[in-house]
Amino acid sequence: MNAPVRRIAMPLTPALFVLLALAYLLPGLVGHDPWKTEDAIGVGIVHQMLQHGQWIVPHIAGEPYFEDGPVYYWIAALTAKLFGWLLSPHDGARLASGVLMAVALAFVQLAGRELYGKTEGASAALTLLGCLGLLVHAHETLGEIGMIAGQAIALYGIALAAREPRRAGWVLGSGLVVAALCKGLAAVIAPIAVALAVPFISSAWRRREYLLTLIAGTLTPIVICGIWLALVEARLPGFAGTWWQFNLSGFAMPRADAFGYWAETFAWATWPAWPLAFWTLWDRRRRMFEPGTRMLIAAFLISLAVVLAQRDPREVYALQLLLPLALLAGAGVPTLRRGAANALVWFGVMSATFFGALVWLGWIAMMTGVPPTIARNFAKLEPGHVPQFSWAVFAIALAFTLAWTWLILKSERSVFRSITFWTAGITLLWGLTTTLLLSWIDYGKSYRPVALSLKKALPAGMRCIESQGLGEAQRAVFDYHAGIITQRLERRTGDRCPLLLVQARRGENDRVGGEWKILWEGSRPRDGERYRLYQRQL
Repeated sequence: MNAPVRRIAMPLTPALFVLLALAYLLPGLVGHDPWKTEDAIGVGIVHQMLQHGQWIVPHIAGEPYFEDGPVYYWIAALTAKLFGWLLSPHDGARLASGVLMAVALAFVQLAGRELYGKTEGASAALTLLGCLGLLVHAHETLGEIGMIAGQAIALYGIALAAREPRRAGWVLGSGLVVAALCKGLAAVIAPIAVALAVPFISSAWRRREYLLTLIAGTLTPIVICGIWLALVEARLPGFAGTWWQFNLSGFAMPRADAFGYWAETFAWATWPAWPLAFWTLWDRRRRMFEPGTRMLIAAFLISLAVVLAQRDPREVYALQLLLPLALLAGAGVPTLRRGAANALVWFGVMSATFFGALVWLGWIAMMTGVPPTIARNFAKLEPGHVPQFSWAVFAIALAFTLAWTWLILKSERSVFRSITFWTAGITLLWGLTTTLLLSWIDYGKSYRPVALSLKKALPAGMRCIESQGLGEAQRAVFDYHAGIITQRLERRTGDRCPLLLVQARRGENDRVGGEWKILWEGSRPRDGERYRLYQRQL
C-alpha cells in the first residue's frame, strides 16, 4: 500500500515563511557596487558617517542632506561595521534594508492578526513581499525602507490600542520616531492622522482608554525628535529651521500631469495588493464598517493624499501605500473565489516559469555563446563585459529553481496558493537575476571605473574641484570610490577652484568658457551621461 504523498501546507508554516522571506530579502543585498540613484546616495551617506564622523546629520560629499533623517543610516553604518570583516562597506550597509524589511514584515503580520486574524496577518505579509514596487527598493540603501518599518510599527500600535491601549502607546510612539527620523514629516502624516481619527471611526477604540495611547504615542516622538534637533542645532546652528522648511517645501498642490504618472505607477507598483484589496472591500461590503477595514481605508486615503501632494513625483514615494493595501489584501485572500485564486496561481506560475527560463537562457548564452543571437545581444548591451563562471552562483540559482519546482508540484490545493505562488515567483526571478546576471548588470551600473579613472586624471596636488550639473548620486559615488569631493558651482561663492568637473548628456555643450581646457572625459558603458574634467588656464 503506497504511503500518502506529503503536501506543503497552505498557508505556509512559520519555518517555510521565514525561508521564503530570507530567499526574497538576501539576494541582491551584496555582491555589487552602489547603483544609481537611491542606492548610491545611501552608500554615500553611510560613507560620510564612517569615514568623516557625520553621525548627527546625513551628509553627501561634505554637504548636509535634508531629505532624510539619520536613523536608517545609523543602522546601515552599524551593519557595515559588524560585517566589515566579511563584506565591503556598501554591501554591509545594504544589510540594514534586510533587517528593516524583516521588521516591517513582522509588524505587518502582527497588525493583520490584530485587525482580522492569524491567517490574514500571514497573507498580508506575503502580499507585501509580492508587490512589484517594493522589489528593487527593498535591496537598496534607502531611507524609505526605514520609513516602512516605522509605519508598520505605528499601524500595529494603532491596531493594538483597541485591546491594550497602554502598551500600544509606546509601540505607536516608537514607530513614529523611526519613521520621522528616517524620512521626516511626510513619513508621519498618515500614521498620526489615522491615530487621531480611529476613536471617531469606531467604538472599538474606546475614547477614554485610547487617550493613554495618544499621550504616549505623541510624547515619545516629540521628546526624541526634539533631542535630535537640539543636538543638530548645537552643531549646525540654523539647521532645525532649514530642515523644517525643506520638509514643508516638499508639498504642493498636485499638478494635472502628475495624475497620469501616478495612475500608471500605482497600477504596477502596488500589484497584486490593489486588486486583492478591492476584493476585500467588495467581499466585506456588508461589513464595511468593521473597525479594521475602516482604519485601513483611512490609512490608505491619507497616504494617497500625502503621495499626491509631493512636489516632485517619484516612484519611490508610492512605497507608503503598500502597507494599508497589503493589510486590506491579506484580509481578502482567505475568501477568494476559486476562479480568481486559480487565475492568480496560473498567472504567477506561468510568468515566473517563463521569465525564469529566459534568465537561464541568457546566462547560458553568455557562458557558452549559444544561442549566438542572444549572446551577441548581451555583449552589445554591455560592451566589454567578460562573463566569469562561478560554481557558487550556479548552485544558488539551481537551488532557487528546484525550490520553485518543489513548491508548485507539492503544495496542497488552497486559495492561499494564489498569493504564495505569486510571491514565490517574484522571489525566483529576483534570485535568478541577482545571481546569474548580477555581474553583467553591475558592469553597466557601477560608477567605480569612472571614479577611479577620474582620480588618475587629477593633477598632482590639486584637490579643489568645482562641479557643474553633478547629481547627488554621482557626488556620492565619486566620494565613496575615489575620495573626490567637489564644490558645487551652483552653490559656491568666493574664490574659484582650478579644476571643474561637468556632468551633461552626450552631445550637450558644457558652456564652460575659453579659459578652461579639457583634461579628461569618461562615462559608463552605454550611459547617456558623460563627465569632463577641465583645468583653468593661467
